[in-house]
Amino acid sequence: MKPKVKLISEKAGEVGFISQIQDKGKAVDEVKKGDSAAVSVKEAVIGRNVHGNEVLFVNLTEREARSLVNSYMHRLSDDEKEALEETIRIKRRLDPFWAR
Repeated sequence: MKPKVKLISEKAGEVGFISQIQDKGKAVDEVKKGDSAAVSVKEAVIGRNVHGNEVLFVNLTEREARSLVNSYMHRLSDDEKEALEETIRIKRRLDPFWAR
């Protein structure tokens, strides 16, 4: 996760973008799986487009998703594959042919 990355949710679609990530009060450029950090998300409204323990996903472009599926799937961890598949499922609700 990095600043300026757009986020989506299953319920609301686009929810905003990561404004800043902080670890122990200091701004950091990224966090990886297992890291703990505070994340501020611009344009997100708790209760409107983000709810409770909802999982947020990176809003990939269609080109990025297609590239990951066609060229890099073998390099992704099981968690990364699951996140990619969920992102594609969310995007295909609006466009059934997204990243095909």
